[in-house]
Amino acid sequence: MGAKWDGNVDRGGEWDLGWGWERRQGLEWDDGWGMEHSTCSHTPGTLANATGCANPTFPWQELLPRAGGDPVDLAGLAVSWLQRVCELFQTPPGKANQGELAAFVSYAATFPCDFQGLLDTYCVRRSGLPNFCAVALALHQLGYQAIGVRLDSGDLAQQSKEIRAVFRACGAHFQVPWFGTIPIAVSNDISEQSLEEFRREGSEIDMIGIGTNLVTCPLQPSLGCVYKLVEVNGSPCLKLTEDEEKMTIPGLKAIYRLYDTAGHPFMDLMALEEEPSPSAGQELGIRVLGQLEETTRVTPSTVEPLHRTYFRDGQVCEPLPSLPEVRTHAQVSLSLLSPAHRRLQEPQPYPVGPALPTSHSHTPGNATALGGLSKATTELLPEPSCSHSQVAVTERLHRLFLELRQGSR
Repeated sequence: MGAKWDGNVDRGGEWDLGWGWERRQGLEWDDGWGMEHSTCSHTPGTLANATGCANPTFPWQELLPRAGGDPVDLAGLAVSWLQRVCELFQTPPGKANQGELAAFVSYAATFPCDFQGLLDTYCVRRSGLPNFCAVALALHQLGYQAIGVRLDSGDLAQQSKEIRAVFRACGAHFQVPWFGTIPIAVSNDISEQSLEEFRREGSEIDMIGIGTNLVTCPLQPSLGCVYKLVEVNGSPCLKLTEDEEKMTIPGLKAIYRLYDTAGHPFMDLMALEEEPSPSAGQELGIRVLGQLEETTRVTPSTVEPLHRTYFRDGQVCEPLPSLPEVRTHAQVSLSLLSPAHRRLQEPQPYPVGPALPTSHSHTPGNATALGGLSKATTELLPEPSCSHSQVAVTERLHRLFLELRQGSR
């Protein structure tokens, strides 16, 4: 009997609800992770959470009319409306589960202004739907308005269309105009694939409750992050390893987002903090991380600096953005991505890479054994005062890797 939502988000005609609190990965209900889930779910675009609980005590089945007056037997009123609803749709009233009707009546008597029915406890068409309509019409007779229904199993898109047709028929037959627009919410392990199916098939869904797939991230259940030193007391440093992907790029960095003529970001550029910022219309040579053997030349129409420092020397040096600001920034950034990067099936990888130098005047040493790496490292990594235009970070890194591999043979 839980009313498992407490708000809504408008997303192109649909409301996305974050219903993952009870599915989040953690041991204790009050360990704080539930709030972290709410914050993380809110950032990409949800506002509601599965935190509402129904009143466990069932009051008497009488309800005061909203306009005032003597209490009315809500249960008896709902039973009379059930007969009329079943006559309209030519279904036997005996097929509607009486226990479900009693639960709906008790819920409506407790929350007459917030009545929402879960329709699939038994059979949606033969029981849940007529029982809900009966209680909702009884509430309407007393001056109240039901706020919606929820589906949690079966073909959600198809069921939503059938339920909408019933609501419209009831609204027209019983002259209750708002009945045809009763919100329909769905849940049940909603994923990105589910959302795509809803769009492709069409539906009458108004609210979508997303829980498990929102907070547990089944496609990437863990995020491997390691902090690596790139500079110590003003001197660049790097990690040496035979695995080129794990070798770090030395020096303090600045990050720039490059946009095409359509306004879509197509690449993020990584450069040393000391070198001049790239500019719009400037041709840039870039080696994409993971493809350091290949050189890509691009000419951005717009360049946006991304790096901002909020924490320095153990202190917050700039006011942190508010949660609404973080959410807005995330949504705007996602909306700017091109369809090729945003598509659900086989999206195009978004490249990140360091810039190549504009000139080469520095060559590495001839260290060919592990014992000579110190000399090679000294020559490949300039002093802090050395201009980046002398040698690119990627060039130094790649050559050092080749010497390391050669020296280990």
